[in-house]
Amino acid sequence: MTHNGRVMTCIAVLIMALFIACEQGQQPKQESLKKVEDLPGVEGLLTIKDVEKVTGLTGIKLVPRDPKKGAGGHLNFATADDNLLTMLVIADMDIFDQWKNAPNYAGQAVTGLGDEAYLAPKGQNPYIIVFRKGNKVASISSFPNVTTGEPYLSVAQLKALANIVVSRM
Repeated sequence: MTHNGRVMTCIAVLIMALFIACEQGQQPKQESLKKVEDLPGVEGLLTIKDVEKVTGLTGIKLVPRDPKKGAGGHLNFATADDNLLTMLVIADMDIFDQWKNAPNYAGQAVTGLGDEAYLAPKGQNPYIIVFRKGNKVASISSFPNVTTGEPYLSVAQLKALANIVVSRM
């Protein structure tokens, strides 16, 4: 397997970590996550222009949801050279509570973002911010850079994107 193949495998595993809360019995039910077609207006929560402005990158693309390819969010953004960059997942309060209470998942609280927010995963270089405004819940996450393995987006960039989403919820 090539280096890029191993990196893509790691990306797929990291995406699954978003949905699996580290211990059996503590994982959110996939069927609880709403389908894109059941979320009218989801496209307006975060746009290509928003992502380009926050990241400073150009040529960002919105890619269709396809968990088999790692694009498991409701909105999935890729770089100009087709590397997955960031994704937005819309959830409900049951999922929020499951994620928040899962061992080793919810990390440091994030202030100034919606009604409640935290970084994830706990004890690692965070690449996810989970947040809520009232009973509306979402997460924004960064894929790892295929060259360095580090998250493409910093916590500050994730927070900036999350603030845009919160303002439109």
